[in-house]
Amino acid sequence: MPVVVHRPAPPLDGLITAITYRAGQQLCTSVEKILPGPETGLWVNLNRDEFRSLGVTGQVNRVPGAMIAGPASRASVIEFEAGHAHVSVTFALAAARCFVGPPMDLMRDDMVPLEELWGRSGGCLRERLLGRRQARLRRPAASSRRIPGTRRRHPGRVSSVPGGRA
Repeated sequence: MPVVVHRPAPPLDGLITAITYRAGQQLCTSVEKILPGPETGLWVNLNRDEFRSLGVTGQVNRVPGAMIAGPASRASVIEFEAGHAHVSVTFALAAARCFVGPPMDLMRDDMVPLEELWGRSGGCLRERLLGRRQARLRRPAASSRRIPGTRRRHPGRVSSVPGGRA
């Protein structure tokens, strides 16, 4: 499963620790335990328009495919579907409040739909990413080359982590 991790350059480097893209040939649905921690992350599911978590009593909790997972005081169990294609943004400690309106305490131990936080623009983030992804897949190989006279802004800032977690 390819994992691409981008570590932002200034000025975002103090606010965002990583932007991660995971996709691959996960053949079946699986669950993963997410350990408690103070981090806040933005997640977008590129396969289906929802995330599923399992509650303490076994109930299935669903949120749309673009959401923010707040700081966690307890472990949670998240379902990852077959195919597993996600984009995530990991915020630096306490930096999420620069991007999110409500107090962070309201997001503790919860997955909050982006539409609730950012309105319509947050609700359609998934569709916008999918549109870009589809356009990139349709683009002929020659058009992905650099245009003469331009240069990469931050060469070497993208790394690939083979077959595992970022």
